[in-house]
Amino acid sequence: MSRKTTASAATLLLAIIGLSSAIAQSTNISAGSGTVSLTNGVTTNVTVLSGTVALGAGTLYGTGSNANPYTYAGNISGNLTINSGATVQAGSVWGLGYKTNASVTAITVNGGTLAFGETNNTSGGTAARTITLNGGTIKAYGAATNSVNAATAAFDWYEGGPLDATTNNGWGFAIGLGTTNNPVLTTVASSTTSVVSVGINIRLGTTNNSLIISNAAGTTASGIDLIISGSLQTDANLVNDAFASITKTGAGVTLLSGSNNYNGTTTISQGLIAIGNNAAFSTNAVNINGGGIETFSGNTNTLVNTLSLTNALVNIQANSSLAVGAINLNGNTTITLDGINSVFKSTGAVTISGTNNVINLAATYPAGTYTLISGSALNGSVSSLIYKGTTSKYSIKASASAVTLTVSK
Repeated sequence: MSRKTTASAATLLLAIIGLSSAIAQSTNISAGSGTVSLTNGVTTNVTVLSGTVALGAGTLYGTGSNANPYTYAGNISGNLTINSGATVQAGSVWGLGYKTNASVTAITVNGGTLAFGETNNTSGGTAARTITLNGGTIKAYGAATNSVNAATAAFDWYEGGPLDATTNNGWGFAIGLGTTNNPVLTTVASSTTSVVSVGINIRLGTTNNSLIISNAAGTTASGIDLIISGSLQTDANLVNDAFASITKTGAGVTLLSGSNNYNGTTTISQGLIAIGNNAAFSTNAVNINGGGIETFSGNTNTLVNTLSLTNALVNIQANSSLAVGAINLNGNTTITLDGINSVFKSTGAVTISGTNNVINLAATYPAGTYTLISGSALNGSVSSLIYKGTTSKYSIKASASAVTLTVSK
């Protein structure tokens, strides 16, 4: 069963009372230049074709005990699709829900906009298993965009694990959580870069669970498929569920340009992550096995993370450098230096193991001496490093702390 709702420039209030009435339905909403407000009930499988849909607050259930925790029935359940030119404002308390059969489980943004009005982590978010962006945008709106709140505006992405304990969840009552332990933020192949400019409070219960960022390789002009400029963060006040690791999959490129503060590790198993902030990976270990990282030309990046590189790519653009806390080259890894001033540094040790670790010199170096890779110490099988892009004028030497290139006249 499906239906279509159309609104004029005036605001249309759509109130659908009762959960059972929405089962197996789907609703297309065309708001034109107006606004449709969904409140006081649950509408199943919504596609927003145009205009703005504003969600009211979810309906609170439960008593807050461990046996009967708080949950919210949202105003939409099942699938939410937002098409080009359309916007869904999800700024009210848990309008997207986190209650079985009464919350959004999958969100698709086809060139449209999903907007959150939170100024902190108290106004809700989503428990969706997946958010798929096809040239779409997730951003803040309203009060969350003013000068006081813009830097910290964020929405919660909830997990589906055990309840918060009543003693340490920061609120003093039990909370029923969402429906997914490993939510997925996906971009499909597109000619338009998708953007997440609002922060995400990632609440996955344990650092064994990950927010999975999965990008297909598109055809964008910049080569970037997804920009995440909002902060990926965990909230220390919510100690029992505020944990998250990050896993990057898919052949596409994600740019992390926000100052991130999550308490788990980062795993890159496919595609590339472009580094746009010195806190792109927060502070913990980065494990690259099958994927890679890249810098931007002219940038100097100084990270504190330990990088473990296996079957990995590290692309350091011209006139840029990348410094990290420690480097472990574990085999089958290629470090490409695109310019004569490109350098890969470690404030700690560089440890080399395995085979087929390659330093690829992509530029033509004039006469002089250049540092290619350096650290507090070079450990392991330094002599096994393979160099590509050399000429008869190039002489490469490894010392106790650096690999240098000397080019004769």
